[in-house]
Amino acid sequence: MVALREIRKCQKSTEALTGKAPFHRLVKEIRNDVGRSDLWVQSRSLLSLQEEAEAHLVGIAEDANLCAIHSSRMTLCPRDLQRARKLRGEQETIREKRERSHREEKRRIQSYCNK
Repeated sequence: MVALREIRKCQKSTEALTGKAPFHRLVKEIRNDVGRSDLWVQSRSLLSLQEEAEAHLVGIAEDANLCAIHSSRMTLCPRDLQRARKLRGEQETIREKRERSHREEKRRIQSYCNK
């Protein structure tokens, strides 16, 4: 019941779900990882970016929830998020690519050993 109450509260409000400062720190960290520490971003641009990022994440969560419901589950699993992203045509993350290649390599080794 508490979770449903919080969801309804968030659906009615128009304010950001994440804090302004943590999101700005994340953008700065990504900017530095890319190697563009000399790049400056206006505060209005950051707010717009934050709004779009939250809308994107909410959309993925909604799609993942539909995947879970389709699987007759009420709880989201990582595979629901992966499936939702795949249906949207989004690229795999580096971690997902590494896990997939690890599984394929393991499968190749097992098939070689079974010969």
